[in-house]
Amino acid sequence: MLQEIKNLYSKIFIRIALEDLTEEFIHNLLNAIKKAGKGKTEIIFTFYSQNGSNNILKWNMVSKKYKILITNEFIEFLNENQVDFRLVSETI
Repeated sequence: MLQEIKNLYSKIFIRIALEDLTEEFIHNLLNAIKKAGKGKTEIIFTFYSQNGSNNILKWNMVSKKYKILITNEFIEFLNENQVDFRLVSETI
């Protein structure tokens, strides 16, 4: 049953400020993704940066290599690192 619930998510949008991208953070994020394991959830990253007076530069990247299983540990990692994310459920 729990496995079925975790597979209900079709996408996860992860929003990261360029200013927060450090080598350590990238390493930890990749480890968290790998630890979550293979699943059916597509990962879509949005990277953004504020440039001067309210001008926001942003771009989206879809991970073609990784589709993950949403786990409690992965969500905890995102929350502990104050990463903005949004889960999208499959339509039934």
